[in-house]
Amino acid sequence: MIERFNRTLSKALSKLEKVYDWDKFVKPMLMAYNTSQQNSTKMIPYFLMYGWTVRLPIEGEVLSRDTLLDRVITLVHKLSIFRESAKIAIKRAQEKMRQDYLV
Repeated sequence: MIERFNRTLSKALSKLEKVYDWDKFVKPMLMAYNTSQQNSTKMIPYFLMYGWTVRLPIEGEVLSRDTLLDRVITLVHKLSIFRESAKIAIKRAQEKMRQDYLV
C-alpha cells in the first residue's frame, strides 16, 4: 500500500521536472491525494482518517447545528463502520488484481 502511494506521489512530482522548487508542491499534492476518492476503497482518505470531508477555504464556512458531543458520538459509531467498509473494498480490489494477474 505504501509502495503504491509512493509511486503515485513520484508520478505527480515528476510532472514538475522543470520546476526547481518542486518541494513546495509536496504538501498541495498530498492534500489533493487525501481529498480525492481512491479507486480501491471508493472513499476519500481524509474522511477515513478524520471522519468528515475536508472543507477547503474556497468553499466558505458551513455552520453545523450539531453539538460537539453529537459529532464525537457520530464519529465514534460511524467511523469504524466506514473504515471496515474500506478494508473490505481494498480486499476486493486486491482479489481482482490477483485474478487479473493470473489470467
